[in-house]
Order: sequence, then structure tokens, then C-alpha cells
Amino acid sequence: METGENRTQSQSVDSASSPEPLYGLARRVALLGLKGLENIPIARFGKLITADRDEIEALRNIKRLIHGYCQRTEDTKPLSIAVFGPPGAGKSFGIKEIAREVFQEKNSFLDFNLSQFSDAADLIGAFHQVRDRVLEGFVPVVFWDEFDSRSYKWLQFLLAPMQDGKFQEGQVTHPIGRCIYIFAGATSYDFEHFGPSEKYPKDDKDAKEAYTSFKLAKGPDFKSRLHATL
Repeated sequence: METGENRTQSQSVDSASSPEPLYGLARRVALLGLKGLENIPIARFGKLITADRDEIEALRNIKRLIHGYCQRTEDTKPLSIAVFGPPGAGKSFGIKEIAREVFQEKNSFLDFNLSQFSDAADLIGAFHQVRDRVLEGFVPVVFWDEFDSRSYKWLQFLLAPMQDGKFQEGQVTHPIGRCIYIFAGATSYDFEHFGPSEKYPKDDKDAKEAYTSFKLAKGPDFKSRLHATL
């Protein structure tokens, strides 16, 4: 199968020279198109092209993770990945392009914006849609946009499906099946700043209260269940 790694284009770069700032590369691309990236290592993931070495490695790792999950058919719990970045950074676009390469023609995407959900019943309806796609034979890629909205309200409801691969509806427990969860953050631009830090000054009451609330919302448990972050 042809992968982004196979299509990586690179040429030798003088190791003694300092790397050019990314805004310089962006200007060259705007003026010259991809010709502006000659002599610069780049990687392609579908329609996504990147010249940032850290991003290239991070995206390759995500692709390997998704591909490995697809190969392990005995793994019945969702694969959970969180992506962070400012609005317009292309969080969803990058992951979708990687997923399209891995799944080829057999893919299914679902998008839910949790900031538009009012209560847990909306979330149950979303879980049923995911389960329906699984029963149709897909390994759906599910985007939970703004999963950290409403003061992290939704984390406690997302935790059980992540951990057990099941969701509760009244007295009935439903297996959700094999799927890939992509959590796109809205309040934090990177994983390091996702949620209040547990390392706060002992005399800082506000910081203590913020972390306590985050803990009650199952924030630390949620973070520990993630398989990868981008």
C-alpha cells in the first residue's frame, strides 16, 4: 500500500545552515507554489503537504497508530486521539487525510460539535450513530469537536466508551464497536495546557479550586485514556 512515508520527497540540506523560519517557507509557497519547497524535506498525506519536521514525524506516528489499530481486529475499544491547535490550524483536515490513506475507499466520518449539545441524551444519540456505522462494516473516524467545552462537562460521559468500548442508555449497555475517536480541543492550543495543572502553589486557592473541578470532571482520567495527542 502506498503511504505518505513512501511519497515523502526530500533532498539533502546543508546541516551547517540554520533552518529557515516557517513564515519564510510560507511566503515562498504563496509566491511560487510547491516549487518554493525545492531542497526542503516535505511529506504528503493525501492532500496535506507539510514541511515542518516536527509535524511530519507527529503525523507519521498518528498514521502508524491508526494503521496498527486497523490491523488488530481483536481490539474492540475505540482508538482515542486528541488534537490541539488554534482555530483554522487544520486539525480535522490533517487527520482526515491520514485516515483516507489508511482506509482507502472504505472509510466513514462522523462529526459532532459538543458545544452544541445540551445534555447527555444528545451524546447517547451520537453514540448510536457511531454504532450504526460499525454495524455497517466501517471503522468510523469520529470527530468530537470542542470536546473540552462547557467546563469539561462531557469528559465524564466520554470516558466509559473510551475505556470499556460501551455506553449506557438507561439500564441497557450497548457495545460501541471498533472506531477511532478524534477529540479536537477548543480551549487549549496544546496538550500541555489542556486542563489546570496539578502542580499549583499550595497557597493559590483559585488554582486549587480549578484543578479540583477538573478532577471531578474526570479530566485526569480522560487524559490517561488517550492513545496519542497531536
